[in-house]
Amino acid sequence: LQELPSGGWVHALHPDDAQRAMDVWQECIRSGRRYEIEFRVRRAFDGAYRWHLLRSVPYHDEEGEIVKWYGSGIDIHDTKLLEEEATLLAQRLSNTLESITDAFYALDDHWRFTYVNHEAEGMMQQPRSRLLGRSVWQTFPEAVGGPIEYHFRLSLRERRAVEFEVFFEPWQKWLDVRVFPTGDGLAVYFHDITEQRGARERLRASEQRLREQAALLDKTSDAILVKDLAHKITFW
Repeated sequence: LQELPSGGWVHALHPDDAQRAMDVWQECIRSGRRYEIEFRVRRAFDGAYRWHLLRSVPYHDEEGEIVKWYGSGIDIHDTKLLEEEATLLAQRLSNTLESITDAFYALDDHWRFTYVNHEAEGMMQQPRSRLLGRSVWQTFPEAVGGPIEYHFRLSLRERRAVEFEVFFEPWQKWLDVRVFPTGDGLAVYFHDITEQRGARERLRASEQRLREQAALLDKTSDAILVKDLAHKITFW
């Protein structure tokens, strides 16, 4: 066992934690409430600071006066580091999901929104504060019984990724949707392809007209040659 530093246990605390620990302690003495705090304590044999959780409760005499305190200290350093690492990873993931151009949301296994990124807020025209915790089918009843529900349930049931295009009537938009099963629900990416879809339809219509015109030209008895402005033959 090592002797406590001169001046008591407070001097073993990290300089950034000492004042906070004393302020909370003084408040507990005045109020009589239990003392509970996390702070870093210097380890005696190597001087390294480690996180501890300290809990202490007052003991009262027959007159109700506090005469002593009983407490315990637990080394939570490794747990604290894991929590900080998990928080950092979660923040990095959140930053990534907020920066992507796709709308993204996550659902739990009860079909409730657990995460909605900024792009999805704009697409769904609702703030995430209203969406989180609500069922996707309650929020968008128009999707019930249609291709969206079918593909969502398919992905969840077969535990595989599913990709599809769908026209969502309330938004008057064509959507490209990708659904991935997760440990506790689904991850959904989607974006607006209305403009691209329209361009594809126009291209197909133009190609069909050209085929029809070519069929008519093939039936004529005259020899026909078509050139572009660069004198390149495009049809004969």
